[in-house]
Amino acid sequence: MKRLTEIDYGFFCFLQESRIDLSASEILFSKDIYSKSVLLFRQSVEMSCKYLGLLWKIITPDDGKKNIGFIPHKIFKDFFGTDVLKQINGPVLFKQYESELNSYSKLSEKIEYLNNEIKTALSVEVVKRKENQSAVDAMIAFYKATGFKGMCDVESLEKKRGDKKFDEQVEEHRKIVNSIGVCVLCQMFLSFLIWGNIEDTVYPDVTAGTTTLDSYSKTSVITKSMSHFFEIQKHCLDTMQKLHENKLWLKSI
Repeated sequence: MKRLTEIDYGFFCFLQESRIDLSASEILFSKDIYSKSVLLFRQSVEMSCKYLGLLWKIITPDDGKKNIGFIPHKIFKDFFGTDVLKQINGPVLFKQYESELNSYSKLSEKIEYLNNEIKTALSVEVVKRKENQSAVDAMIAFYKATGFKGMCDVESLEKKRGDKKFDEQVEEHRKIVNSIGVCVLCQMFLSFLIWGNIEDTVYPDVTAGTTTLDSYSKTSVITKSMSHFFEIQKHCLDTMQKLHENKLWLKSI
């Protein structure tokens, strides 16, 4: 497994495609063409997940050209199993999320679980800062508690304690780390949504004599949550674009 520090910024086109698919999905949703809206939403999440997989070299460019299949699951399973994430029990956390989701038999229960986890993820602080605590001390405490190598040079941080300007720089870094955590978690939960929980809405059913328009209605379980999922995907894409343009993914201090 390659280290997450081997960042490749050459895959921005996948974020662009993801945004195009999301915009098209929203337009179709507004026209009550839910089946195609859901299909394009799935493609949007597929593209953004592939971007993450390519960014960290978890998948190859050839994988990126293929149908998503098991790839969202592979991307996040491998991501949580990297050397960096192993330091904070990444594989255990991934297994817990996966097992919890699979414990629900009804789609409505799975959607409720994913919605609750996304809500929690949006408020996640990977590096917490206590009241009246400096950003430098927050980073040092985080590193010492987790041993999260590659995040920061603790020795340098300790030497600059009390430097107000430096503390402001570290605070910006802390916010970046937290935004990465939120984005990755939300993408994982959206990948769980499209992985085995969204019906194939590409072909009509000749035997039943139904078209793809019959796959979903305004009252379908997923359809009722689509507006919320749109907002989460937009938030993720905006975050990933900012991190990409400024080359901030896993930048250390």
